[in-house]
Amino acid sequence: MNTEFMLDGELAALPHFVTSLSIGLLIGLERERNPGSRAGLRTFALVALLGTLAAMLSEKANTKGFLLGGLLIVGLMTIAAYFRTKDDSVDPGTTTVAAILVCYGLGALVWYGNGTLAVMLAIITTVLLYFKTELHGITQKLSQRDLISVLQFAVLTFIILPILSDKNYGPYEAINPYQIWLMVVLISGVSLAGYVALQFIGPHRSAVLGLFGGLVSSTATTLVYARRSAESQNFIPLAVVVILIANLTVLIRLAIISAVASPSLLPQLLPILGSGFLLGSCVTAYWWYQLNQQHELPMPETKNPTEIRTATAF
Repeated sequence: MNTEFMLDGELAALPHFVTSLSIGLLIGLERERNPGSRAGLRTFALVALLGTLAAMLSEKANTKGFLLGGLLIVGLMTIAAYFRTKDDSVDPGTTTVAAILVCYGLGALVWYGNGTLAVMLAIITTVLLYFKTELHGITQKLSQRDLISVLQFAVLTFIILPILSDKNYGPYEAINPYQIWLMVVLISGVSLAGYVALQFIGPHRSAVLGLFGGLVSSTATTLVYARRSAESQNFIPLAVVVILIANLTVLIRLAIISAVASPSLLPQLLPILGSGFLLGSCVTAYWWYQLNQQHELPMPETKNPTEIRTATAF
């Protein structure tokens, strides 16, 4: 048989199966280290390959029967394997069952030309499986107020924002509902991120949020942390450091944008941006030193981490 024909014909689908095998081995590797899991490397690798094979046969036969039948068989076999265990103290394995079904779906996704997406989802799945203890710890730390704040931010971002009109209205077309609400989302997001950082990584380490705040919106970061500092005088050093870092990040961002958009303008801007960055860095270093001198930094009382009223008023 002609080798070139094999590469173009029979073996043309081989890269899809290699990708599926890699996905199955990745997820299976994490499950293999779990003593309570009765599915490991080989099981997940075979399930991923089965997903790709079923998708290929369904496409060749122009029917979804193979794909749906394979999913049904995998689900029933996995559930039956866990029902065979009579020991109630053993992990029921619902997470592993779900992971196997996801693995089958990812295998099918590879065949339909979404290999990159399938690999990304496989990595996310593995991360979720691996950080079980940490995720449970986070859920235990969440209060009812924290959960409400997360849900409020989700509503602001994924329900209200998409339905607003991205058009200019009013005098001089100065009012844009979408852009106005986007600022509300930015301020609420910065506030919520700062609150989460304070709760989980501590006040001193959360100062690095100024870097991300500068990339997103230095104005929103300044507003949020200025309000927090008004609630507690001892919180001022952290607020100053975060605000300074956010504004220093803006200078770096402006230099990069200028270098890309108009390189000829950069030599005139660098002395101004550089001197501002140098002076700001000295001041930031001083306040960072003051922050580290505080061994215990009290948390400011926050009624609503998403700061909806503040964001809307702004």
